[in-house]
Amino acid sequence: MKKNGFTLTELLAVVVILSIIISISAVAINNTQQGILEQQKKNVIENILIKAEDYAHSNGFENKDPIYVTVQELIDKGKILPGDDGKIVDPLEHKEMNCYTIKITYTPGGRDEEGIYKLGTYEAEIFNENPCT
Repeated sequence: MKKNGFTLTELLAVVVILSIIISISAVAINNTQQGILEQQKKNVIENILIKAEDYAHSNGFENKDPIYVTVQELIDKGKILPGDDGKIVDPLEHKEMNCYTIKITYTPGGRDEEGIYKLGTYEAEIFNENPCT
């Protein structure tokens, strides 16, 4: 008599091996997805900060005191384009970022020790991550 199949033990071994492979793959995919979302959040924040610096520069804010601006103000001034719902959303935590406050400081330019003229610079940072209500 010819044997044309697998034994129950062989089938169980294949199922166990496949389940281990699937488990390892699921963890790797989840870690990759988390990393991508974290990078997207960094990109969104970096874009907001760049737009805030551009806003300060284009409006000639050259005070020694820092200025504070919200993401919503940047949207209202046309510096940031929101989503279809009018919001900027954190891709990682799915929270609205329109109420975030950005602190912009200006460092005046001038000649350095070597006599080279340096332009004034703006630096923006997230000052407060206020949740929008």
